[in-house]
Amino acid sequence: MARCAEADGVKRIVCTPHMNADIDPLSRLDGFEALRASVQAMLDAEGIGVTLECGAEWMLSADLIDVVRERGRLAGTKAFLFELSPFMTAVAAEGLVEDAAELGLRPVLAHPERYPWLSAQNAAQLKPLADMGCVFQLTSASLAGNFGRDVRRAGEAVARMYPDSIVLATDAHNMDRRKPVLSDGYRALEALERGLAARAQAQLTNLPNPD
Repeated sequence: MARCAEADGVKRIVCTPHMNADIDPLSRLDGFEALRASVQAMLDAEGIGVTLECGAEWMLSADLIDVVRERGRLAGTKAFLFELSPFMTAVAAEGLVEDAAELGLRPVLAHPERYPWLSAQNAAQLKPLADMGCVFQLTSASLAGNFGRDVRRAGEAVARMYPDSIVLATDAHNMDRRKPVLSDGYRALEALERGLAARAQAQLTNLPNPD
């Protein structure tokens, strides 16, 4: 996977294993850091020019803001990644996003285009979150059509409606359907609207420093 990412031009990966503050002991984060260091040593030994950093993909929970203000953010920045259960809608995240804005943190909602309640026709559901500074992390493979037409169209709608609130990620899990490839998504964005890929890249660069 690291070789694949490097071949695609990726030089830095923030690893985001799933975490649920209601279930998982926070000591798991220490274990993830130890694993990161071990894998980084392997990559270095193999001459693979990819730097790994720690993060987490948090399930939305009542006390999540108290957790991420202390730890579990993306590479130690002010940004943190969270997801919703399939039974939640965007409204469920409004309190978290509002609290994050007050604390100077940058919430990033994982793969909104893949939630069953979102479609190309109702992407406006995300507007309250966007207005409060939430960033939407679209999956590269979604935009490339790997998750089906409806997911691709939902992702395109989010990109068109919130062009300065999106970033791309691979959400890579393996070398089968979930490869660590970003370029396909950026090409799809550029085909959708000229300059959109550059705007998404700029948002990624600015992610650690919310205004």
